Amino acid sequence: MPVRNTEGIVHGFLLLSTLDGKTVAEGELLQSSQDGEVKGHMIFRFRDGSISDETTEFTQRGVFSLKSYHQIQKGPSFPKEVDYRIERVSATKGKYKATLKDRDGDVKEYEDGFDMPADLSNGLVIVTAKNLQAGASRTVHMLVLTPKPRVIEVHIRPTGVLKVKHGPFEENAVHYTLDPDLGPLLGTAAKLIGKDPPNQHLWMLRDAPGFAKFEGPLFSGGPVWRISVTSPCFPTAEGCPQAGSP
Repeated sequence: MPVRNTEGIVHGFLLLSTLDGKTVAEGELLQSSQDGEVKGHMIFRFRDGSISDETTEFTQRGVFSLKSYHQIQKGPSFPKEVDYRIERVSATKGKYKATLKDRDGDVKEYEDGFDMPADLSNGLVIVTAKNLQAGASRTVHMLVLTPKPRVIEVHIRPTGVLKVKHGPFEENAVHYTLDPDLGPLLGTAAKLIGKDPPNQHLWMLRDAPGFAKFEGPLFSGGPVWRISVTSPCFPTAEGCPQAGSP
């Protein structure tokens, strides 16, 4: 993906909620940038004690290129505890490692190499959307985080514009649909067993591109959750009114 908008320092505050507005977790996005290298860290702390922790490292020298991706999910909100790692070891080769722990405490580890596309975009979908020209679509590659690594295509398509308001101010947010393409064999098998992955949805502010909202599952077979931006508050005697619904 060509760099049209360079990434810099970010400290953002996020909410993870159900589609009917019930807060599931509070989160933060921390990002640093130096000499063309960027490190992003997104963490959600769930109200049931679960953790979703994602770290992405990439370069932005003319094009965006993934260096490494690390995802940890654990706690009662997830069917199993997982630790996934992706590393680029050359221009075309990657290394993958997964550690999975089920509810009974059984641990399985997997490690393998794979052919790593130049545009592998785990952890980079929002960055990609920020750099799309108006009305443009993009197909990128993602590594499906399963015990056996599989690279699939994900089609990012603009599917409408939504007006968003902040007090008296109004902006346009572009609605992108993220459509995973499992290919003919995997796609047919997924449909037959009822595990065809749903489309995901992303809303990006068009003027001075920025993240507005995401809807989709955080793990395979999981519920559709919403990620939205929020602001920190200064607590009063009554508490923190912006902390989200119970």
